[in-house]
Amino acid sequence: FTNVSWVVTYFSEPAIFTVTPWCVATAGGSEIIIRGSGFYGTEAPLCRFRDIAVEGTVIDVIYLKCEVPVVSGAGSLDLEISENGNTFLPLAYSPLLEAFDTPVLHDVSPVSIFGNGGIVQLSGLHFPACSNLKCHFAHIGTSESAYTPGTFRSSTQVSCEAPPMPPGPARIYLAWNTQEESLTAATLTYTGCSAGSYSAYYRDSCQQCPLGNVAPSSGSLSCTQCNRGTYSNTTGGTVCQQCPVGFHQLELGGTSCAACYPGSYAATAGASACTKCTPGSFNNASSATSCSLCPAGSYSGYTGGSLCHSCKAGTYSASPGASSCTQCAPGTSSGRNSTSCAPCDAGYMAPVSGSEYCYECGPGYIAATDGTAVCAPCRDGYYVGSTAATSCEQCFANSATFMIGASSVEECICVAGYYGKGSCTKCPSAGVTCPPGSEMPKALDGYYVASDGSVFACATPNVCTGSGCADGHEGIMCADCSDGYYETGRHCKQCPTYYSQIPSWVPAEDWVVLLCLQVAFICVWLVVLVQSFFSAR
Repeated sequence: FTNVSWVVTYFSEPAIFTVTPWCVATAGGSEIIIRGSGFYGTEAPLCRFRDIAVEGTVIDVIYLKCEVPVVSGAGSLDLEISENGNTFLPLAYSPLLEAFDTPVLHDVSPVSIFGNGGIVQLSGLHFPACSNLKCHFAHIGTSESAYTPGTFRSSTQVSCEAPPMPPGPARIYLAWNTQEESLTAATLTYTGCSAGSYSAYYRDSCQQCPLGNVAPSSGSLSCTQCNRGTYSNTTGGTVCQQCPVGFHQLELGGTSCAACYPGSYAATAGASACTKCTPGSFNNASSATSCSLCPAGSYSGYTGGSLCHSCKAGTYSASPGASSCTQCAPGTSSGRNSTSCAPCDAGYMAPVSGSEYCYECGPGYIAATDGTAVCAPCRDGYYVGSTAATSCEQCFANSATFMIGASSVEECICVAGYYGKGSCTKCPSAGVTCPPGSEMPKALDGYYVASDGSVFACATPNVCTGSGCADGHEGIMCADCSDGYYETGRHCKQCPTYYSQIPSWVPAEDWVVLLCLQVAFICVWLVVLVQSFFSAR
């Protein structure tokens, strides 16, 4: 014996209990999991399928994984395992694998189905009689995808339960193990509820759209609220109706339209809100389609007006559509609802803007033309005594008023150098003066003016003064003495106190005689008195 040694490890023969999946593709690539025992060799095990060996992968002592190679022809497929890579041992348990060609789908029946699903039949070729058949439904319009159990009927027939899906086309693939699917697909069309109804999540029964909502097309998952300006007043509606002109709907999901209130309008169908009348326009009826201009003589000063207001007296609006009335200018006036202002007649005035009436010019004032704002006073030398006058009358010759606004001829007075009342006479050239307003000439010192205006030089010049007669003098040319005065040498002197009672109408020479008689009477009375006294003794 040599001194070289080897360690030899003996293993028990591997055994196969189950193979999953047992349906594999002839095109290869199917991965199978073998459950058994004895899978603990140090080298990679081999799996042989119809004399085609491929490497396997030990997962643990009881699990081994192999990939099926391309095999020719469908049918039973023997499986052998080699622990050392050289010797393929017969297996105590050798379950058969079944190889199938890739299924080909031709069509589906029915071709359309309601969204909540149902049973469909697939037709084609090479359908495998596998217990784990699956139908793969992939919706084209969405990302939804689902697998449902398939039931093998024959190599050309498989039934599937279609899952609930949204309306639209879906592709169906046949998955015949957990790895392979058919390369071709059949198309199944999902249908939904008819227009005017809906099915929430396409799984429930169809419900009619409520009032104010519509479903324009079939297959709706929900109903759509009517937009503002539209409505639906029936259940199961498919189209929202536009509000007619004169009406509006402000809210979503409207079931009816409301009439535009007075002062507003809707000119076109489908209005979500009514438009208010602009200032200067109005309408006084509901469901109006336009606003009317306020007629001339009236106005509307705010938006949404339902009526026009008459222009008040003193204002006007000349054309339709006024938002305010204009005040009449000074010199004009107007009544209510006027389209213009009338000028005041001659003789009348309107001194401020916005006058309702024209006022008469008062005495001393005139308005010569129409449209006068302020009456003008008569100028110096003119007057007018009536109201509503259009002209002033001139004072008589050589007279003036020396003021404006004279209202009577009596206010006309003579100018300087003339005198009189009602007419003026030229002032005499000597002995007098005639200042403005003189009704009589004014005498200068030493002159006397008679009541008829005649001028005389006084016999005694110093008894005639410019302001009248000197003290104690009176009468024509100041020739008479006043009461309590007596004449002496053409002058009047004041009587002594006790003679002051002699009437002024007694001539001076007469009352001297009377005075002498009074003295004689007193003397006689005294003589008699003395004689009586002595006789008594």
